[in-house]
Amino acid sequence: MFEALKTTKRLKDMAERLETVERDFKRLRLEWEDTYDRLRVLMQRIAKRAQRVDEGSPEDTGPAPSPETGNGPVLSPHHQTIQQKILERRRRSGVQ
Repeated sequence: MFEALKTTKRLKDMAERLETVERDFKRLRLEWEDTYDRLRVLMQRIAKRAQRVDEGSPEDTGPAPSPETGNGPVLSPHHQTIQQKILERRRRSGVQ
């Protein structure tokens, strides 16, 4: 009689443990799928950015020299004004 109770208790404990393991496994699988999706989206963004860079600039030449810096990339007019302000501040403070 006591042997049957022990067996029933052990069976019940094993069923609970199995449910816990299945629940944890399902949660882990969902977490992995979410992480994989995020990684895939990030890789697509990086590939698209690289493709835009390849299409937007000639392959055989590097960035055009800027008159302010000597060999930097060409800046937009807005960035040129900001660069001029930075260079003036550096000249005034004596930092080169």
